[in-house]
Amino acid sequence: MQTIQRYLLTSTVIVYQNGYHGRNSKVYDRRITLHKGVSNPITFTFKNEDQKAQDIASKTYEFNMINSESNKSVVTKTLNILNTVQATSAVILSDGSSTGRTAKATITTSNITGSFVVGYQLKGTTLTGPVTISNVNTNLIDGDTTLTLSFADQTIPSETKNVTAGPKGTADLTVTEGDLLSLDSKFYNFAIREVKSDGSREVTYADTNYVSSGTIEVLDGAYPQFTASTLVSDFTTAGGPLPNTSGAIDALSNPGNNNNKALHTIAVYTSNFSGSLRVQGTMSSSPVSEVDYFDITLDGQSSPVTFSSSSTVTNYNFYGVFHSVRFSWGNDTSNIGVIDKILYRQ
Repeated sequence: MQTIQRYLLTSTVIVYQNGYHGRNSKVYDRRITLHKGVSNPITFTFKNEDQKAQDIASKTYEFNMINSESNKSVVTKTLNILNTVQATSAVILSDGSSTGRTAKATITTSNITGSFVVGYQLKGTTLTGPVTISNVNTNLIDGDTTLTLSFADQTIPSETKNVTAGPKGTADLTVTEGDLLSLDSKFYNFAIREVKSDGSREVTYADTNYVSSGTIEVLDGAYPQFTASTLVSDFTTAGGPLPNTSGAIDALSNPGNNNNKALHTIAVYTSNFSGSLRVQGTMSSSPVSEVDYFDITLDGQSSPVTFSSSSTVTNYNFYGVFHSVRFSWGNDTSNIGVIDKILYRQ
């Protein structure tokens, strides 16, 4: 029996807000790997040249993934500044008119969603930030949690506030399956810019050598991916069993991808159509006459299937391994409706 380990990881990227002054040099910047067919979470930590997390609670950052060949952005997203803990009715007690650098916040433990952690930044108070949690004490008897808060020297207010907290200098985003759907599997560049209040953009750095962009590799093959259906909308081929017939459509590209079940599906789009539809298959690589084709049964219904004043989408399944298939339809007497298109998937 094979024992295989899988790791639940989040890509973490360090972003530098300030210039480099010669200390704590970053040796290399790890490449981000994104996989097609799934969503890819990425976490960014914002630091200065001393590797210290920076306060980004009130800032906005923009992520751009760039095609290195055309230099055009292919994915643009706003980063989510992390607030992983929420609490209601946090009571902060004033120390009077004096100024200080610490305060206590008492919260009913049952009012807390998540877990406060030393080093998290607290947001929602009128204290001038950054407000950092330096100690967490939970009293099981009283049912209260007391936070010790550290901040710059200031007058401490007396207030009750709803608050949030999260790791300092941390933001995230998710590059979804849909974001990568149309992208080729290759290397891309990415960059993070701060969006200022006046709409201008300010650079952030990927390392301490003033490099503003990082590298992303998009990979496929690890997960199944969405494959677009084949659009069939031209029904002008002569010689079909009914007046409106499509050309031959390849049906061999994926015969083994569904465990030899050879499932085919179609979605038939009609507009006030009354008439018949025949689906035919062939095993010939170069069909030359009608005898090369045979009718295919749709969902157990006899061929052809019929429609009556239909203006909707009707789905059918059929099974089999064919070299190609074609679709043919015709109106009932005096009907002028149409089959607009058929979406075919195998």
